[in-house]
Amino acid sequence: MPDKNIFEVLAKYNLASDENYLTEAFVFVIHYLLHNNHAVGCELLDNICVNNNEFVFVDDEDISVSTQEMTEEGIPDIKISTPNKLIYIEVKHDSPLGYRQISRYKKALESSVADIKHVILLTR
Repeated sequence: MPDKNIFEVLAKYNLASDENYLTEAFVFVIHYLLHNNHAVGCELLDNICVNNNEFVFVDDEDISVSTQEMTEEGIPDIKISTPNKLIYIEVKHDSPLGYRQISRYKKALESSVADIKHVILLTR
């Protein structure tokens, strides 16, 4: 069992799409950490969202995490937002990207006033 993570272990109980199940389980963990140990939640988000120390999530920052929010260019799996950051995360588990999916999400970010805008692809 040590070579498996919580999502792989729980996936056998999933009756719906693996992707949606994994996304919701992951967001549950993020919410839990942000509400119970905000610093650790910020560290997790830094590990997922930050490349080359370009920015960080800070402990006193108001962070919102949601799933399946509609944009004019599609529905990213996860939306992470703060007053100055907007990040879309697409989760793929044994399925291909949709037509120009990542570039469409980048286009959706263009209208945001956030200083930091990213699209992230999470895969197995």
